Amino acid sequence: MSLYEEFMNEKEVPVIFADYNGIITAVNQCFEESYLWQSEQLVGKPLNTIIPEILRDSHNMGFSKYMISGQPTLLSTPLELQILLGNGEIISAEHFIVDLKDNGQELLAAKITRK
Repeated sequence: MSLYEEFMNEKEVPVIFADYNGIITAVNQCFEESYLWQSEQLVGKPLNTIIPEILRDSHNMGFSKYMISGQPTLLSTPLELQILLGNGEIISAEHFIVDLKDNGQELLAAKITRK
């Protein structure tokens, strides 16, 4: 089983996947249940969809810097950040972001657990 499949099948930890353009490619069922989003609302949308508006500029700058430099500074490091729930509520959650490949496609995956 690939790491992607392992993350998608995770039952107790919410996971979201994005491509290197910052577009959401998938979420697991636990993410949908935990953060009140449906996959159809997120897939194909920018990561900013789940980022509170006040943090979007910072996210865009950091993501762009990573894409340009190729030098990760936040990968594989627990980060306490806020997340926008599907109902509009904002909560704190721990994000653990990793770089992975699935069938030759490079993706970012974030395990996001409530604080």
